[in-house]
Amino acid sequence: HMADGIQILSTDHSCNVIVDDVTHLAEPFFVDGLISKAVDKVSGEGVTYISSAGNFADWGYADQFYPANENETFHSFSQDGNIYQEVRFEKPGVYIIVLQWDDVYKSLGGINNSGAQNDLDISLVDNNGNKLVSLNCNNTGGDPVEVMPIKVENAGALANVVIQKAPGNANVNFKYIVFVGGQDFTILSQSSSVPTIVGQANAI
Repeated sequence: HMADGIQILSTDHSCNVIVDDVTHLAEPFFVDGLISKAVDKVSGEGVTYISSAGNFADWGYADQFYPANENETFHSFSQDGNIYQEVRFEKPGVYIIVLQWDDVYKSLGGINNSGAQNDLDISLVDNNGNKLVSLNCNNTGGDPVEVMPIKVENAGALANVVIQKAPGNANVNFKYIVFVGGQDFTILSQSSSVPTIVGQANAI
């Protein structure tokens, strides 16, 4: 609907400046989605398009999936095979972490679009591997995205991020961004400074 609206504003209403401050959590990180393509199209036609960057700072992590030695379905955050990335939630509240990986988006359509060929899952576990929060949707043949909401009750709560690959055999690039609560989310181990401007804000 937003992609259609952008095109309608340009073609049917002759708008030459369009502004938005919308963030769609499932908009692709690694390729242009429907909204980004619409922005590119109207920009190419002379429209000035302005979008909020989102202000997500460096609230995320990115890497290439690297199978851990002891269990090849888990991502190793370090060369010694550590599958745990320790994180801390500084304040109580709601957090939303979005994980995406570089794979085919079924919802973008197109000829011979078979959807994602790999399925990554993201979980929060304690130091004994017990799951605290987990999102394990079957993404094979669909879109390569997982959206994990978290409710934290105690300030300074500690947990470990775990990334697991279910079906799939490609060591794909992946990224997660903390879209809600990122200012109070601290990566304590194996952190990485990653760009978090995604979607139509990163289109042109």
